[in-house]
Amino acid sequence: MRGNCRWWKRWRIMISPAWRISQIISDHNALLYRQAIAQSLDEMQAQGWGAPPVDYCVLLLGSAARFESLLGPDQDNALIIDNYPDHRHVEIDGYFQALGERFTQRLDEAGIPLCRGHVMARWPMWRKRLGEWQAQLEIWSADRQVKRVQQTNILLDFAPVAGNSALAVQLGESIASILPKASLFMDEMMALLDELPVALDRFGRLASSPGLNAPTSKPLILSSKLCCP
Repeated sequence: MRGNCRWWKRWRIMISPAWRISQIISDHNALLYRQAIAQSLDEMQAQGWGAPPVDYCVLLLGSAARFESLLGPDQDNALIIDNYPDHRHVEIDGYFQALGERFTQRLDEAGIPLCRGHVMARWPMWRKRLGEWQAQLEIWSADRQVKRVQQTNILLDFAPVAGNSALAVQLGESIASILPKASLFMDEMMALLDELPVALDRFGRLASSPGLNAPTSKPLILSSKLCCP
């Protein structure tokens, strides 16, 4: 009976649609994130760091945030820290730097390797107070520099995985307020989209032309972002 049950589960996985398999992998990776963060917090507590000094939210970025993970993802994550006074920066940012270093190292050891592009909460670029994230978005969207568009694209696909998700909601509200006003920036984002080959026809279906490669994740992501008002 147990053998039949195992066979049935394997058969169901084999016939599952690709999106469902990707979602299962993403759910598993999100669980690894939560476990790595919880274990890191426990370790810091045991070492005398104490509890987090302010609220925080760890974000998944990219395919993990869209629940589109494949079998070999690397890490893409960020950290929102609740606003605190400048005179406490060394104390509070030092705590979250230590947390970022610990949980990203645990994920690496668990099979989700460190991001070669350094898009991780262990680095200051991707670890900021909520107000600093809002200011960063203002800077990135102030002109049409390609690098700034690319950095913003990385941030736009995010999902909270641990901590206070209300901070992620506030970040999303800031994005919705800032980017629609940045017309030159959005024009550059559209121009980058036009440069990327996508194997879709005008109706959004997979094209049948043998000369086209399979669609990559990046242009599809950009398409969804550019639908914002």
